Amino acid sequence: MGRLRGLFVGKGDRSVADFSDLPQGVKQVKKTDLNARFLFLQPPSVEILEQRLRGRASDSEEAILARLKQAENEIAYSKTPGVHDAIVVNDDLEKAWAEFKAFCAPEESK
Repeated sequence: MGRLRGLFVGKGDRSVADFSDLPQGVKQVKKTDLNARFLFLQPPSVEILEQRLRGRASDSEEAILARLKQAENEIAYSKTPGVHDAIVVNDDLEKAWAEFKAFCAPEESK
């Protein structure tokens, strides 16, 4: 399996791609003959994402600011009609996991 500036994980005909540049990655995949479905895992807000990133205490200030800017761009892009098949807001881990699993493997989440 190839890479589109991201990480692919999966088995069989199901894979997950994590793009370092979400808008460009989605646009690249949509140009292919892959029957891809797109899910955006969104933080509840940029402010909560900032709290989470700072709480980890694992990134430099520069890395945190870059990630927040990227998140703002990705959230704005996710509002473009037809870009994603689903958006899961990661505000409650159990709920977000259930929604993610239902999207990725609907036959297994029943």
